This record gives sequence, structure tokens and C-alpha cells, in this order.
Amino acid sequence: MNTEELTMLLARIQVLDNRQVDELTIQAWSPLMKHVDYSDAVEAVNEHFRSATAYLQPAHVISGVKAIRGRRDVEEARHRALNPAPVRVGVPMPADYWDIVEANKRHD
Repeated sequence: MNTEELTMLLARIQVLDNRQVDELTIQAWSPLMKHVDYSDAVEAVNEHFRSATAYLQPAHVISGVKAIRGRRDVEEARHRALNPAPVRVGVPMPADYWDIVEANKRHD
């Protein structure tokens, strides 16, 4: 996440828990959050404040994002399993198909 997104995320956190956010806070969080997607971080922050009373730290956001991504990956895998790619019918065989079959029979 970039500095502008991090500033917006910290402003959201500030409103929710009355912490003081200044330039030093942004600088401290920045290297910890640079590989975190902003929208996933917002979702993780929302989940934290819905379910926990602990003082929110970067590790809470990062572990929340990992959980969100894990659930998303499971849902995507489930969707792929329930909606397999269509089978291509009528795909022409290569011109040398039977030669390939015969060549493979000789190697068995």
C-alpha cells in the first residue's frame, strides 16, 4: 500500500480507537504495510474492531489480511471445482495423430 492509502487506513483506525496518528506513526507503519493491499487491510481492520478489544497493531492487520486471502483462495478453488472449464468438443486432431499413437505403442 502506498503512503496515501496508509494515511487513510491510519485515519480510519484513529477514528475507531482514538489513537494519535502523526508523521512518525505513518513512517513506522509504512515498511510493515508496503506489501499489503489497501482494500484487504480495510477489511482486516473492520473485522478486528468487530471482534476484538486488543489495541490494533500492524501484526493484527497483516494476520487479518492473510486470513482474508486464505478464505478468498478457498472460495475461488471451490468455485473452480463447482464450475469446471467447458470441454472443447470438435477440436480437430493433429494431422499426425495416428503416427503419434503408433510411436507411443512401440515404446511400451
